[in-house]
Amino acid sequence: MNLTNPQAKKIYDSYNLGKLISCNHVKEGYVNYSFIFTTDKGKFIVQVFGIEFNKWKKRRIKLQFKVLEFLKKNKFPYKIPEPVKNKNKSYFPKFPAF
Repeated sequence: MNLTNPQAKKIYDSYNLGKLISCNHVKEGYVNYSFIFTTDKGKFIVQVFGIEFNKWKKRRIKLQFKVLEFLKKNKFPYKIPEPVKNKNKSYFPKFPAF
């Protein structure tokens, strides 16, 4: 899957990630398509979930986010990825164009 420019813009605008400099596809992914967005605010991994994103997979991703939050809160000695909520305070927006 590749993102079109309008799709990428919809994502970085929704998450207030700044002005897009580049978007590169990451070839591996468990339940998603992953992209590295480089913006004027930094680098972000963006995961776009495919049609197969069901309740079971959503629960697993939410568990992953809880584990990351726990590790960060308890000062785990390594850098922890931090999920970002969009402007609507959601991790999982729905874009009909996808």
